[in-house]
Amino acid sequence: MRKLIRYFNQNRTKILLIVSIIVFLIIFVRVLNYIIKTNIQEERNNVSNSYSEGYRDTTLPEETIISGDEISKEDAEEDRNIIESFVKACNSKDYATAYNMLTNDCKNIVFSGTMDSFVKNYCDLIFQTSKTYQLEGWISKAEGQTYKVTYLEDNILATGGISEGLNYTDYITITRENGEDKLSIYNFINSYDTEKTENENNVEIKVTRQDIYMDYVVYSFTITNNSENTILLSDNSDNKQICLVDEHDSEYISYLNEIPQFNLIINRGEQKKFTIRFAKGYNSSTSARYIRFKNIYLDYNAYINNPNDENLQKIQMDIKI
Repeated sequence: MRKLIRYFNQNRTKILLIVSIIVFLIIFVRVLNYIIKTNIQEERNNVSNSYSEGYRDTTLPEETIISGDEISKEDAEEDRNIIESFVKACNSKDYATAYNMLTNDCKNIVFSGTMDSFVKNYCDLIFQTSKTYQLEGWISKAEGQTYKVTYLEDNILATGGISEGLNYTDYITITRENGEDKLSIYNFINSYDTEKTENENNVEIKVTRQDIYMDYVVYSFTITNNSENTILLSDNSDNKQICLVDEHDSEYISYLNEIPQFNLIINRGEQKKFTIRFAKGYNSSTSARYIRFKNIYLDYNAYINNPNDENLQKIQMDIKI
């Protein structure tokens, strides 16, 4: 003990300096931790305050990102209020209200005309937990004003911030239907009935409808074989055998793999109806001019017996749309 006291007395200044440094470091670390925690809490409060109304994205879109069109403040506020009402209804599980805000085409084509399908395939997917949203103007076209809507986890303070894994992006289009503003959701834009028909070699191809989505378009066809032979609409040798052609003669592939091969075989006197999906996005700046069937084999039996025969009868048909 005496040795320890003697050592302390001999090194008093050095020991006190070391102790002072240690105390200073402890205080410094505690103050730094306090500052960091305070800043984090302020950031969380700022994020929370930006959604203090529960659902609203307080930033109004001023223009569309893709088409570059200006959006007036009045239109942006009105559109935001409509989308906000939809989000509120979904969050509160008022599915009937949310479903009735949709266009008839969206109800019938996307959700098979049933609210149960809407709840199962949209609400249960996105609104398992309460969501806020961010709104961006996307495209202005005759079909309506399309917005990119990013659904965000509402409980930001509990999650410590915005979690990418809990987000979901949709494209919502606002259109007028029977004098009311209605929504097309789930990347669906609009649908149009049409009647474009071409006849050649007793083969009639009629386009009856187009369903427009953000990333593709679906055309409905009625094909009638008035010839004396069974015909084949495509040999599926590549995905441009049936394609969409725009004003610059660019060809957009079709998803023929989604159609069973037997559906492309049409017997004598038979009529078939089916749909084909084409990879032409809604944000494309070009317009479609034709649907092209490049190789329609006029005698399917001859094709089966010798598919490599260069003398096989086949035609190309372009249906102007």
